[in-house]
This record gives sequence, structure tokens and C-alpha cells, in this order.
Amino acid sequence: MRLPLTRVIRSAATTPALTVALISVVALAATSARAQVGGGGGDDVGTAPPPRTGPVTFYAGEVTNRLADASDGQAQREERIKIPVPSQGPEIIYTMTNLGGTVYSAHLQHERYQRDPLPDFPGIPEEKKAGGPIDVVSNWSPSVLPFRAAFRDLSVAEKMTRVVRRATGGTLKDGRLLSPTPAEAAAFAVSRPVLKGDVVTVTAPPEVAGEYTVANVGQGGSITVDEKKPFPAKDAAGVVYEVKRVGAILDIFKSDPLFTRVTEKAGFPVVYVWPDPKTDTSGVYLEKRFEVGDHPHELLLSYAVHNFGREPVKVGMGLAINGWQHPATKSGNPFARPTNIESASCRTNESLEHVEWPKLHEQAVESYGNGQAAQATHVFVTPTDWVAVGTQYFEVAAVPVRPTPGGECILSATLGADANGRLVDGKWTLTATYMDGPAQDLTGVSGGCVPGWLGKADGITCEAALKTLGLDGEANRAAVKAAWSKLRSEGGDTAKLDAAQDAFMNRRQFVYRFKLFMGPKDSALLEATSPTLRDSQQLGMFGFISKPLHSILVWFEGGVGSWALAIILLTIMVKLVLLPLTNKSYRSMQKMQLIKPKLDALKREHGGDRQKFAQEQMALFKREGVNPLGGCLPMILQMPVWFGLYQMIYSSVELYHAPMGLWIHDMSAPDPYYVMPILLGVLMFVQTWLTASTATMDGLQAKIMKYGMPIMFAAFMLFLPAGLVLYIFVNVALTIVQNLWIRRDMGVVKK
Repeated sequence: MRLPLTRVIRSAATTPALTVALISVVALAATSARAQVGGGGGDDVGTAPPPRTGPVTFYAGEVTNRLADASDGQAQREERIKIPVPSQGPEIIYTMTNLGGTVYSAHLQHERYQRDPLPDFPGIPEEKKAGGPIDVVSNWSPSVLPFRAAFRDLSVAEKMTRVVRRATGGTLKDGRLLSPTPAEAAAFAVSRPVLKGDVVTVTAPPEVAGEYTVANVGQGGSITVDEKKPFPAKDAAGVVYEVKRVGAILDIFKSDPLFTRVTEKAGFPVVYVWPDPKTDTSGVYLEKRFEVGDHPHELLLSYAVHNFGREPVKVGMGLAINGWQHPATKSGNPFARPTNIESASCRTNESLEHVEWPKLHEQAVESYGNGQAAQATHVFVTPTDWVAVGTQYFEVAAVPVRPTPGGECILSATLGADANGRLVDGKWTLTATYMDGPAQDLTGVSGGCVPGWLGKADGITCEAALKTLGLDGEANRAAVKAAWSKLRSEGGDTAKLDAAQDAFMNRRQFVYRFKLFMGPKDSALLEATSPTLRDSQQLGMFGFISKPLHSILVWFEGGVGSWALAIILLTIMVKLVLLPLTNKSYRSMQKMQLIKPKLDALKREHGGDRQKFAQEQMALFKREGVNPLGGCLPMILQMPVWFGLYQMIYSSVELYHAPMGLWIHDMSAPDPYYVMPILLGVLMFVQTWLTASTATMDGLQAKIMKYGMPIMFAAFMLFLPAGLVLYIFVNVALTIVQNLWIRRDMGVVKK
């Protein structure tokens, strides 16, 4: 491989047509090397492919239980499951929570993915501001954790009943049920926050038994009932009561998104259900199943809407990802993009839409100032491939397995206010939402199978139906029909097979399937989840150049084991590839230097006659074979490559906290002592000394190019990542060597 590559480089140095070919060939080889190393009613919505069937790898987790703070000092039971993936030597540790039935945190375990503690701010949980492994989930409130359902419509004719408290041993004092102590709350069969309007049913003692309406909820969860029907007694002990919430399913879901885990083992796969199938009564249930995907940073989510009632349900649903921006986070400087600013993005209509938090915040404040909601919303009603929230190097993304043509992307920010209507600093949410197509009717069909977790219905469970058909795990209609046909042809029990197939085909559910990504914007990981997800790296209009160059950079690093050396090798390679263009440009500049004395003589002779001077100047250029644009055009042709290189190095998460050596420990951050920018300024001075003063420049222009440009360029470099400065430093050094060789070859002597 080395000999042919060397020959190609030599050929490219003399043949401009091979410039792009060399980059393409090396990029293809680099990509190949990386690949070898690599690490409608009743079924799927849209035309999603079959889910994975067969045994699923189980990842064990560690369970912790706590009483989570809720409104008015009330508490609710929260179960968290800490799950390392892989189990040994994990790359990421997920924490799942039943508050929202989703991911509470995702801590990256690579030694370079560390952060300093976040500045203290009211309301931030300790685990969300602690230093150490980076948590790519930036939010913590159950209502705004990632991967929550965003309903366009969930219309159910029947009301549901949600049990929010089931208690014994309550105390009635002065006509009010006192707040339960933490020990009492922990002993309750059901303990969730109570709201005004809930119904209290007391069964003991007899003198208090009856049904009442909650008029007020005090601090800690004390209950005062409607004065139209107060408790018959003012004081009582040993009160046995139950608090229920009756209403529309969507209203109750928004007020109480506490899911119930129905999988026996704690770990992946994990299944959460809402409402609680053991205590609540509803014709519609929501089921969320998470399992590990094709790599540790990918989870598979199946979000099902079940209709167990007889009436049809109109379902229009999507998935929302939320983020939070710390108020103390700085927005960078005029010369370099910030790396820690949250943004919402999506790939829609085959293009990247990206909005950073400062812009959304500004728009939301402006909207609030105009008397409207403190919200900024960007809606793209075009086919959407994915949505994401994250920073320059890390993100949380959701990719619909098969996006529907009517899918939408919604990027928004919502600001919160206090009781006086004043905006509260830090009380905000950044959201990227994938909204599926128009709402559909999920009919109520009898005779369908039900999930085993329901535990209430007569007839066959879907798990038993699949087992009868020889299937394990999840399956769709196509897989069931194929298994049923195969087993019947092999002489199976037709009655059982027919019953199993009919039960499955008549199940009443919509399933929305997503691939979830949580981790660094590593191109290999992004592409493993979805080829289009790599666009989230924001490589810009020159991404077609940045992508192959990035593959080459990673390839070089795999060979030399150092990102700094890989950048140097990439710089040398690009320099060799562009040698035909740069040679032509610099030689043209040197020719202009050679004729400068003759041009100065023309100025002295015809300085007062501009027209005559221009004619003589053009005649001089023609006699000497000099093209005044010859030095500019080749430079312009190189600019796409330079912009592509700049964007690629600036966006490479591989350089995050990667040491260069000596005093630089993070190539994604500026040089802490400004050594390289200063040395680069010196090299720039040498370069301009060799090339800047051309025949067409006057004295002032020449001085600006000679002294001003190096100083200004060095000032810019103070704020850029050290990895990018290293590339520019090596490139300038090679340019100086190239110019010295050209000057020697042309016999140019600097006076």
C-alpha cells in the first residue's frame, strides 16, 4: 500500500486532475479500515421494518428507591436503575427512572469525557452539576426528561381513573387530613402527589366513611375537602382512604407522568407502562420498551399506544428531546464558536436545521415582550430523519426507524415565569420534537391478545400467542403471518395456530419505533445509528470535503497512535495534494516580485498619466509573461479545501481532551499559554516577508501585509482550538519551505 500511495502523491504534485482522486482514494481506504475495526391499527406506524426477533441480550442494573420531591412539598416514589453498557468495561452508564419512564442520565465512561463541576444554581440536583464523567442528559424534571411522548392528539371518549394515594392510618384533625410523614408515605400502597379536584374515598372509621372532593392541598400533601361536603367528624385516627383522579387520559398524563416498571428484572430490556395496570382503570395504556441497540451508545425504543376499550381512539404522537442551558455558560468569543452551548437540530427535507440556545432565548424573550407566550418555535413540515439536542461535541438524538412522509421537526424554547409574571433565569427548556404524520384512528377490536403485564383481561396474551407461533421477542404482522403459514404447512395444531394468529392480528395498538443516540459526535458511532445522523456534526457546505478528510485523520491516528501526529500527517498530505495549485500561485507571486523594479520605473515615468501607465503596465505584464491574477486564482480554488479542513478539525470530538504533548493537554481548547499562536505569528511574518510585497502594492499596503496581517492572524489564533492551530502552524511552516525552494529555483534574492 505504501509504494502505490507514494506514486499517487508524486503524480498529484504535478497533475492537478489527481488532487481530488488522492483524497478520495485515501479516504476510501481509511473508511474501509475503520469498518474492519468497528466497533396502522394494531402494528407499527408507517412502514417500519420488522423489529428484532429472537433472544435479546440482558444488561443487569442496580436499583435504588427514593422519595422524589414534587409540588407543594409532596413526595412520590422514584425508582432508578443504574445500567452499565457493556456490563464489563462500560462505555456508558445509563440511569433509568420511572418518573417519565425514561433515561434520567447517561454518563460517558471514556477517560477523556470528563467535566469540571458546574457552577451552583438553585434547583439543580447535585448529580446534575457534579464534576466527573460527562452526563449528556442535561435536564432532570420528569416532565422535560428526554424521549417523552409529544401528543398531537390522544382523544379517548371514556374517562380513566388514576389512583394517586392509597393509605391506612391517616390522621384527621380539625377537618383536614394531615400530611403523611415520610415513613407513612413510604408505607402507603400508592403514594403520588394529590391535586385539587381529586376524589377522596374513606372506608374507615365508619363515622368518616364516604366520598369527598379535594378543595385544597397543603404543604406536604395535607388534604382539605370541599366545604359543600366536609368530613362529618373534625378529628379521627386510623383513617383508611384512597385518592383517585378521574378525567381525560391526556390531562392526567400531563399532570402525573409516573410510569410503572413491569419487567421483573432490573436492567435492559426494561418496559414502563402508564397508567399503572395494577391499580388504575383505563381503556388506553402507554408502553415504553428500551433495549440496547447495535452499540453501547444506542438504545432502541418501542413506544406503544394500546386500546383495550371498545371505542376508537384518535392517536397523533411524536417524541420530544429536551435540554437545559446553564445560565453561567458563556457564549464564546467573536473568533471561535462556543463548544458548550446547547442547541436543537434536526435533519429535515434532506438538510440540516440548527438553532442555538442564545438565538431561541432571544426570540422567546422578544415574544414575551410583545405580550405573547415566552416561547420561540421553528416548525419544519417536511420529512424528518432525526431530531437532536446537544452541544458541539455531544448530543442526545432520536431517529424514527422509518420516518413517515408527514413527519415534522419542531425546534423550540420555552421560558418560565414566577407568580408575578416575571421571567426566571434558568427556568427554561430547549426542545427538539419529531412529530409523526396526521392523527389516526386506533379501533377497538374484540378478540385481540393483550400484553402479559395487563393482568386483567380474559383470553390469550400476546406473549403466549407468539410462543405458540414459535416466535420470541417482538414481532410484527408480517413475521407472525410467515410463522403461522410455516407451522401449518408442517402439520402443526391448526386450531391453536389459528387462534394465536387471530389474537395477534386483532391486537389494538400503534407502535412507534426509534433509535436513540446518547454520546459523543463520533462519526463512526453516529453512522452506526443512522447514516444521516453524521450531519449533526455541522460540517457545513464543504462537508463533502470534511468527511473524507476526517476519515483520513482517524486512519492516520490509528497508525501512529497520536492525534497531534495524525494532524501533522494530514497537513503534509493535503499540502502535497495541493502542491500543483500552490506552486503555480507562489511562482506567480515571485514573478511579480521580479518585475517590481521595472514597474516602479514605469510609475516614475508615467505617474501623472494613469491611462498611459495602465497601458504600459499591461504591456510589461505581456512581455514578461506575468498574469496579475495568477497568484490569486489558485488560492481561491484551494479555499473549499481549507474551509473543509477548518470545519473538520474544529468539529472533531476525537480532539476533545486529547493531549498534544508538552504543555497542551486538550487539543479542543485554546493553547493555555499562547505559545503556538505567538510562534505562528512569527512564522506568518516570515511568510509575508517572502510573499506579501508584490508589484501592484503601494508602500502602505505592503506594510499592512508585512506587519499587520501576522499580528491580526496571531490574535485570532489565541481563541481557536490547539488542534486547529497546530494544523495552521504546520501548514505555514511547509509554505515557508515551499517558498524558499521556489525562490531558489527562480533565482530570487530578497533585498
